[in-house]
Amino acid sequence: MNENIIYIGLCLLFSAFFSATEIAFVSANRLHIEVQRQKDSFTGRLIDKFFENKSTFITTILIGNTSALVMYGVFVSNVLDPVLQLFFKNNFPTLDAGSIEVGVLISQTIVSTVVVLITAEFLPKSLTMLNPDLFLNIAAPPMNIIYTGLYPVTWAVEKLSQFSIKHLMGIKMEEQETPFNLTDLSQYINDIEVASLDDDDPDSESIDKKYFENALQFKEAKARDVMIPRKEIVALDIEEDIEALKTLFIESGHSKIPIYRDDLDDIVGYCHARQLYKKPQTIQEIIREMPSKPETAAADEMMAYMMSEQKSMVWIIDEYGGTAGIATLEDITEEIVGEIEDEHDEDDLPFFKEDEHTYLLTARHEVDTLNEKHNWNIDEEGEFDTLGGFILYHHRNIPQVDEEIEVDNMNFKIVTMDGARIDMVRLHFKQEEEDQNEEG
Repeated sequence: MNENIIYIGLCLLFSAFFSATEIAFVSANRLHIEVQRQKDSFTGRLIDKFFENKSTFITTILIGNTSALVMYGVFVSNVLDPVLQLFFKNNFPTLDAGSIEVGVLISQTIVSTVVVLITAEFLPKSLTMLNPDLFLNIAAPPMNIIYTGLYPVTWAVEKLSQFSIKHLMGIKMEEQETPFNLTDLSQYINDIEVASLDDDDPDSESIDKKYFENALQFKEAKARDVMIPRKEIVALDIEEDIEALKTLFIESGHSKIPIYRDDLDDIVGYCHARQLYKKPQTIQEIIREMPSKPETAAADEMMAYMMSEQKSMVWIIDEYGGTAGIATLEDITEEIVGEIEDEHDEDDLPFFKEDEHTYLLTARHEVDTLNEKHNWNIDEEGEFDTLGGFILYHHRNIPQVDEEIEVDNMNFKIVTMDGARIDMVRLHFKQEEEDQNEEG
């Protein structure tokens, strides 16, 4: 009896191992495994082999688990049968032999099933789901031994199954490879943190992670999220002379200038600075067509269009057919890789620290950039990108010069306005100052 209990424990252990391996295999992050393989990791190569032979690997697990459970049933019967026989005979003496056998069988089934469900199914699968990648790495070497040892049996079972499905059921079987998707990438970022792949360079973690996070968010970006807004467009009327265009190129530092007819709602194209080497007499001689896209267009699709059509600038139209802004390939790329600076870019937007809690800055700063650079905690939820947009979103009105606006623990004082646009503001954080006074 003692030997049978040991065998029962071993069978449950093997069954738990196969169940845990199966759930780990199904739940593992394929991108993580591919990275391990690319790094020439031993377990990475093994797991990659399993994924390349999915059906064979799953069949191996099923054969191993089934064999363990069959042997478990035999050993459980050896242990429980005499105990249950004695129990029924002592407590139910009126039952005949046939009824006792039925009672023993039902009791064995209930007890053994409950034990299997708890110890070989629920517990191992629940624990494995906490970190399926880690368990799969641990299980890969022993599973490779089992996979190799059972391969002849697995191969025979697979061929028999395929023959039955194809010839008896008339179903054509094709094993399709599942490509990596955004879910794999997102899970990889959250669980592994891409930069940790290079342990020698701790600074690379935030850089790599930021690129991948931007790529994920880029899928949801619209044209209005990447465009230069109408208010900031540097453009020229088509009726102006070529000298005015030269002057605007020099003053703006831009390599491309949008050209409009009468007003910005009728953009007819753009001019590139290098076209001036052709010594044109009029703007019309060097104007290039600028395609248009609605502001609701997907940014990734717009980027693909611009690259396929070799267009570097797109006219963004609002719902009323007017100009909402323009988008360049550089602007769209910056959504993923961050700011791209060149010799024509202006210095950083105005930002002055007046004291520990007060800052004078332009409202053109983007909120997420301010949070990242200065470790601020300005709420980014809302229909805005810049600090000016944040103020308007909460104030719900066009502010006046010297007007003060309270948002959370921040006090904004409007210093200057550019028409209806907020220009310079003085930002004062109140809570930080109060906390320091309390500590003092």
